[in-house]
Amino acid sequence: MATKNVQFEVTGSKPPAPKPMKKQLWSLNPDRYDIDTVIGTGSYGQVYGAQDKFTGKKVAIKRSKDVFGELTDCKRMLREIAILNRIEHKNVVHLHELYLLPNPANFTEIALVLEQCQFDLKKLFKSTEQLNEAESRTLFYRICCGVNYLHSQGVWHRDLKPANILLNTDCTVKVCDFGLARAVGQDNMSLQMLEQGAQDAHVKRDLTAHVVTRWYRAPELILLHENYTEAIDVWSLGCILFEVMLMEKRYCEKADIPKKRVPLFPGACCYPLSPRKDKNDNPIEVDRKHVDQLRVIFEHTGTPSKADYEFLSNPDAKHYLKKHFPSETAKKPIWFYHRLNGIEPKLHDLLSRLLVFNPQKRMSLMDCMHHDFLAKTVREEEARGNFLPGRGPHRGEDVDMMDMNGNCIVESIKLPFPDHLEMNEPELRQYYVQEESISRVRDQNNRRTRSVNMHR
Repeated sequence: MATKNVQFEVTGSKPPAPKPMKKQLWSLNPDRYDIDTVIGTGSYGQVYGAQDKFTGKKVAIKRSKDVFGELTDCKRMLREIAILNRIEHKNVVHLHELYLLPNPANFTEIALVLEQCQFDLKKLFKSTEQLNEAESRTLFYRICCGVNYLHSQGVWHRDLKPANILLNTDCTVKVCDFGLARAVGQDNMSLQMLEQGAQDAHVKRDLTAHVVTRWYRAPELILLHENYTEAIDVWSLGCILFEVMLMEKRYCEKADIPKKRVPLFPGACCYPLSPRKDKNDNPIEVDRKHVDQLRVIFEHTGTPSKADYEFLSNPDAKHYLKKHFPSETAKKPIWFYHRLNGIEPKLHDLLSRLLVFNPQKRMSLMDCMHHDFLAKTVREEEARGNFLPGRGPHRGEDVDMMDMNGNCIVESIKLPFPDHLEMNEPELRQYYVQEESISRVRDQNNRRTRSVNMHR
C-alpha cells in the first residue's frame, strides 16, 4: 500500500537560526569537519554545527571542557558515551566519533560528534505549527520505537522530555541526551522480574532531584522508590503524548497558539525533592495545595488508594501520602476531557493507561505500541518497512523482545566499568581512552559499509 511520507515544518514563533561564526573559533579534524555555526552554549561548553566532508551530512559537535573538574559529571559523560557506543537505531541519536583533546595521553576536554537535527520537540511545541492526525500519531509512534529499542537493550532513559526528542521536517525522530540514562546490566532479565522489583544492587539506583524534569517525572521517582523500572519512561511518554495531541486542532481549538500548549502536570515544586529557593538558597514556603507536583497529578488521575502505594519502599513517602492525601478526601479522576476537546475513546484509554500511579499496573511500552489508537499508524509504518518488534519479516532494525512463549526479554548491553562504584581520575581516563578506540572502530566500519553500498 502506497503511503505518503509524513512531513511538517516549524513556522511562526520558532527560535532564530544559529548565527554563522565570523571566524574559525575552533577546529576539529579540519580534513573532515567544516565547523560553521554555534548551535548552543551551556555549563558543559558549546555545541557547534558542522559539515562532515566525508558524508556531506550535517553534524553537531558537543565540546566539553575541564572534563575532570567534577568527577561525578565526568562519569556521567562517560556513561553516556559508553551507552551511545553500544546502541544503534534509526530513532536514537547516533554518535559518529569521540575525540579526546588535545590527545588521548593527556586530554582535558572531549568532543562528541553526533547527528544533527533541525529542531527538537520543545521548539515544535513553541511554534505555531499544527499537526494533522497522521503527523501526530507517527511522531509519537516513532518516539516509542526509539524508547522501546533502548528498553530492549536494558537502557532506561530516565529523562524523557520534549527537549530530548530531536526532529526533522520529514518527521525523523531521534531520542537524545543520555546523561542520566542507566544500563541495567543484566543479561536475559525478563521485564516482569524487573517490574516486581529486583534486589540486585545494579538495579537499585540513587534518586536525586536531577533525575527527570519535574513535569515528566513518574510518581515513584518523586516518592524516592528504590526499585523503579523502565515504567518511569512510560509515564514520561504519556505526558509527551498529551502535549503532542494539543497540536491537533480537533482537540485544541487554538492549537496554533503556543501558549495554549500547556504541559499536563505543570507543578511548581516537587515534595520531597525540589522545593523552590530564594536568592540565598533558602527554601521558600509555597502553597502546596495548588502547585505540588503530586497534587497536580492527582487532580487528573485521582487520589491513589492505600493499596496502590503499598509497593513504595520509602516509609516516609507512604506517611506523606496518607497525611496529605487521605482516603476520606480522595478525589476521583477527571482525566483529560476538560483539556482535550472531544477526545476520542481510544486516545483517552491510552492516556489513562500510560499515566497510572502504580507502575506495576501501568501499561507496558509494547502494549502501548500495539494499542488500537496507533493501529492505523502501525500499518502505515509497516508499509514503509518500519516493523513492530516481532512482526517484521526478519530481525533487524527493531529488536524482537519476545521469546517463543511471548515473554518480554531484555538483552542488556554491558558497560565496561563498574557503574555502581565511584572511580578516580586515572580510572576514568582509562575508560575514556577505551571508548575513544571503540568509537573510532565503529566510525571506520560505518564508512566502509557506506562505501560498499555506494558501489553496489
